[in-house]
Amino acid sequence: MLLGSTLIFMIIVVTTGISDVPYIDTTTTLLLATGTFFAGVLLLPSGWYSALHLIGKPKKVGSANPWFLPAILLFPLAVALGEWIIKSSDAPWILLPPIHIMAVGIPILWFLELGRYKLPQFSSQRTWGIFGSGLVLAPLLLMILELAALGLIMGAIVIYVIQRPDMSAELERLIYRLSVAPQSPDIIARILLPALKNRVVILGTLIFGAIIVPLLEELIKPIGVWMLVGQKPTPSQGFVAGLLSGAGYAMFENLALSASAGDAWSMIMLARTGTSLIHIMTTGLMGWSLALAWNQGKHLRLVLTYLGVVLIHGLWNGLVLTFTFASYSFIGGSFPEPIMKVGKVAPYLLVGLVSVAFILLIVENLNLRRAIISPASVDTQSNHISPTNKRSILN
Repeated sequence: MLLGSTLIFMIIVVTTGISDVPYIDTTTTLLLATGTFFAGVLLLPSGWYSALHLIGKPKKVGSANPWFLPAILLFPLAVALGEWIIKSSDAPWILLPPIHIMAVGIPILWFLELGRYKLPQFSSQRTWGIFGSGLVLAPLLLMILELAALGLIMGAIVIYVIQRPDMSAELERLIYRLSVAPQSPDIIARILLPALKNRVVILGTLIFGAIIVPLLEELIKPIGVWMLVGQKPTPSQGFVAGLLSGAGYAMFENLALSASAGDAWSMIMLARTGTSLIHIMTTGLMGWSLALAWNQGKHLRLVLTYLGVVLIHGLWNGLVLTFTFASYSFIGGSFPEPIMKVGKVAPYLLVGLVSVAFILLIVENLNLRRAIISPASVDTQSNHISPTNKRSILN
């Protein structure tokens, strides 16, 4: 389905180039084609290793890739090159798709490898299967749930608007302008600006984006961990499975949402890096807590962890939305004073939140590595584990 979508997007790109079809952004469509193609390719290893398993081939244990850690240095180079391609009329546009993939993928893979460094790994089949679940299954389920929640909210708004003819006519004009407008973020923002300034709309947007979305996403993102419920993974395995599932989800979301960045491509790439870290770290913590709940009955810790990651995710989304509202003031918006005040400091708070997420990722990795049995703690004669290390593993 993903590779078929790539073909459809490429037909649109070619058609637009030949006949100059209005209202279609060629760059956005090209990057969407790139994203669906790359996501489709990332599913192939899971199918390959599953096929090997079906014909009786032994499973190969996967491994983390510490050699990839220095590759983060390529990320600023990719962002700078992508910015040049977008801004320069003489730039070879054929380079943009691979540069886009590098800018999206390098930070995600780097955070994943950093989080699972020196921790026990799954087989290659399970590693790619968990990653693939986060890549396609979690977004599909979340799309259904979030659209259902949004539909309920929009239904209530429509009922309210129908009862007021003046607002009904304004809504019809707004829908028409959106339907014929070029797919440019700046133009769409100007069209939506009058509606966005409404206090009810602001409150509804914050409730949906900073409360409902985190509640749903932090429950569904660890889909690859949920599938291991019958096998009772260890806490370190739960953490690694969570990282893989969160990395897959972050990959899909970044590929989908960064395609329409337009002239703000480099800024979006930098912002999506922070979002990727939040997704990977919170899903890793959920995987760890799920494993503890299944193995040791620590359900209270699971509930507290869930509420904690929802809070982190909600703060991130709320700050991003507030900053976005405040940014619209530069094109004629006039938002409530609290929104403007928080929006001014939101970038600094977001950097602080990313720093906290990064520290939590490192600390959890170190704690789980210390809990792994060292060779010195195993009595090779009697093949027993010392009581001290038994307690360490359980914790």
